[in-house]
Amino acid sequence: MKSLSHQNLEKLLLSSGRPRYAKSLKILESIYVTSLRLHGFNLPQQRQFYKSFLDQNKNFLQSLTPRQRVKFWTSIWESSDSHEVLNLPIFYYSDSRHHEEALLVSRELLGWAGRLDNWAHSDGLSAIYARLLEAQGPSIDATLKKWNSHKNPWLRRQSLVSLYYYSAQRKKIFSVDEALKRIKNLMGDSHYYVQKGVGWAIREAYNVEPRKVLRFIETNIHMIPSGAYTAATEKLNARQKEKLRRQRKEHRKASRGSKIES
Repeated sequence: MKSLSHQNLEKLLLSSGRPRYAKSLKILESIYVTSLRLHGFNLPQQRQFYKSFLDQNKNFLQSLTPRQRVKFWTSIWESSDSHEVLNLPIFYYSDSRHHEEALLVSRELLGWAGRLDNWAHSDGLSAIYARLLEAQGPSIDATLKKWNSHKNPWLRRQSLVSLYYYSAQRKKIFSVDEALKRIKNLMGDSHYYVQKGVGWAIREAYNVEPRKVLRFIETNIHMIPSGAYTAATEKLNARQKEKLRRQRKEHRKASRGSKIES
């Protein structure tokens, strides 16, 4: 296992080929907004490296128990400061071939969220957590519910995005009524990526129960943060969007008038 330290994984990645966006790191940094180092490998390159890594280390990985494997991947997750290297553990537990294994180590995987600092890794974990929630229900939801009021904004984001990470892919749908309660709890959140999570969750809940969620949007239109608004109304038709736009504008105008009078 020592030969597969996070440093050696990074060396193997760097020796796998020339990063597609090596000359565009500033642009990538502005996209991901992360404290992690970026090499510029695009997603297809990273997935190809992941596939090669599994093929070349098949015997080693299969010699480990699920607990030993999650310990190995957790050591990579906790130790590396490379954005691309940290995608490897996410790729592993997002892999449909490892779904049953992910269920066995779900508590350990939930522990990974504390390290998040960017939307890409956050979405990667949300995809894993959505499947865990679907399969294990209350035991996973208890954690997501706690995260809804956590001081860490990335955990607050997870508390919403993990509920429906692509509702069209879910066979077992989370309660829309409960989701809307948690969404409303975070509507006033000032963190930009939590706002984006609010918008995402509203959109995906709308895909499940359009009428109920449209009423929610109409009732709370003045509370939906700017960072959430585009995603929250994405599935609505032009007439509905225009109606909501006017309502939102009128509410803001009335609010400014009230402040002036007071």
